[in-house]
Amino acid sequence: MNNTRNSVVILAKNINMDKEYQNIIDYTESEIIDLCTSQDHLVARQNNYSFLKVGDNRISVGLDYNTCLSANYLCMQNPHYNNKWFFAFIDRVEYSSEKSTIIHYTIDEISTWWSYWTRKVCFVEREHVNDDTVGLHTIPEGLE
Repeated sequence: MNNTRNSVVILAKNINMDKEYQNIIDYTESEIIDLCTSQDHLVARQNNYSFLKVGDNRISVGLDYNTCLSANYLCMQNPHYNNKWFFAFIDRVEYSSEKSTIIHYTIDEISTWWSYWTRKVCFVEREHVNDDTVGLHTIPEGLE
């Protein structure tokens, strides 16, 4: 088993996205990392974690409770195993000890997988019009 401690955790603040996806950003992974590590948003970055399991929806970080409270967004990567970044909304911060805090999170599915899907061509079959007077835009559809 590899005991390399090079997994990355980035905590960011004031990232204006929400879990209901009313506000999303169509950034690539590198653009989100640039945003989260910018001077206005970066809370902390650490590169000394063992393998991070994404499915647990919680992570123990070597940061004090107050530092973690200021963050609302999380980025994680296991570079030894895969260069895939995972992005998450911070749901709750739990005190563990003086220099250890447990962060509960929800994966941001849109940002995590945005670069991995292909947009297809689509079209609109019907449109709404400003003047919707009864019968004005009726076309026989052969459904009698």
